[in-house]
Amino acid sequence: MNIPVADITLSEKSSGNCNDYKLIKSIVRKAVPEPECARISRNLLKQFGDVASILHASSSEIMTKGEAPRKIAEEFSLTSELIKAVTRNKVLDQPLLDNYHSVLDYCRVMLAGERREQFHALFLDKSYYLIAHECLQVGTVDHVSVYPREILANALNHSACAIILLHNHPSGNIEPSAGDLKMTRMLMTAGSYFGIAISDHIIVSRTGSFSFRERGLIDRYQRQICNPKHVTNEPLENTNSKRSVTCST
Repeated sequence: MNIPVADITLSEKSSGNCNDYKLIKSIVRKAVPEPECARISRNLLKQFGDVASILHASSSEIMTKGEAPRKIAEEFSLTSELIKAVTRNKVLDQPLLDNYHSVLDYCRVMLAGERREQFHALFLDKSYYLIAHECLQVGTVDHVSVYPREILANALNHSACAIILLHNHPSGNIEPSAGDLKMTRMLMTAGSYFGIAISDHIIVSRTGSFSFRERGLIDRYQRQICNPKHVTNEPLENTNSKRSVTCST
């Protein structure tokens, strides 16, 4: 395959539609020759917006919405699975918190191009190795329901000692909503009774990622949980008023 995996994995850092078009065309070219290759590539970019969205689309969506033949849809599906496999292998055999750049890459590859909100959980052992990655809920374009009991029950079933929460914002805005903040702190509080830590909550979109851990929110919430008398009402920077995650009991 003549497509550099790193180029696609980090496509969000590219210079826009021109580079996306080149990547799309390099995949389409494997199935159809010019000039049909250029026409189909332009139409795919027009219909899906970027290469990440195409790679997250199903074969039927590529064939209907993108008006592409099955063999092209199969090429995109194969490429998508290859990228996921390569990225997944980077996080399997090492403590996740020791190589966080790989964790963020993994999260973006898995979810950044999805057009509906999804809520995932990465379950870790006491040394922060990945035990399991599960998709817990699939929502709408701007909302997904979260069930703390289900998350903690799954963690206990996996004998996990820590969890990395993960969800996407199809809108492209990576800032956490009020619901995201409330749900994260609630899960941290509940998990503390079972000895299960929330190591991070990562939000991804086509434009980038937001890590609660890197922004200091996990440490802040942990201090508040350990010292409830010192909870402050200080506002959090750059948070949306819109609720994207609903926490259900």
